[in-house]
Amino acid sequence: MVNPDNPFVLRAQVACAAHELPLEPSDDSWFGEGLDDVVRDLVHDDLLVPRAGKMYWAGREAPAAKVGLRTGSSAEYRLIDIADGHTIGTVDDARVFSVAHPGAVYLHQGRQYRVDDLDTADHVALLEAFDDADEYTQPRSESDLVITGEDRSEAAGPGAVHLGSVEVTSRVAAYQRKQISDNRVIEVCDLDLPPRTLPTRACWYTVPLPRSSNPDWSPPRCSERFTQPSTG
Repeated sequence: MVNPDNPFVLRAQVACAAHELPLEPSDDSWFGEGLDDVVRDLVHDDLLVPRAGKMYWAGREAPAAKVGLRTGSSAEYRLIDIADGHTIGTVDDARVFSVAHPGAVYLHQGRQYRVDDLDTADHVALLEAFDDADEYTQPRSESDLVITGEDRSEAAGPGAVHLGSVEVTSRVAAYQRKQISDNRVIEVCDLDLPPRTLPTRACWYTVPLPRSSNPDWSPPRCSERFTQPSTG
């Protein structure tokens, strides 16, 4: 599920819309209450300019080319076969650390490849053929969530339910090499990859400690308390 009010999503969509037609104040009926903040950011970045009560696109390039259709990610990595230099495929920036990290076994059209190198500067992954190997890989990730703002809260039984802004930071810390034939773990390999941070919205509960340990109590669903999507 995608929350269109998430600024991470909304900025790209507003930029693409402004490139097609000038933005008007009435466009908040399409983009919601977050439109003013996104427009302000785009103006500060010299991507929108005001003229006769409307906002015109001022960027040098069309913004749509930088918005991925699969996940909304702004960048894609090319997967290149080392043997002949041709491009096998592409992976969006949001998934590349999970599926095309160094050492990963990548499956494409029935063939196996091993990722030899991942260049984060040029957005390129170099792959070598790995067809006869009895092996696959699984990434191991770490995630952390920080509450950055609270918009609403209501009582919910002995505790409270909250709606607000959060930042989710995730990092692919290692990967397992496993045999296909018997699912045996060959080894666990550490990775040195940078973390990714995603600003989004979430619903969470605060519950007194004695009640949280009671197996017979379950919190109400967020959708029963708040009408807007609970996650981005």
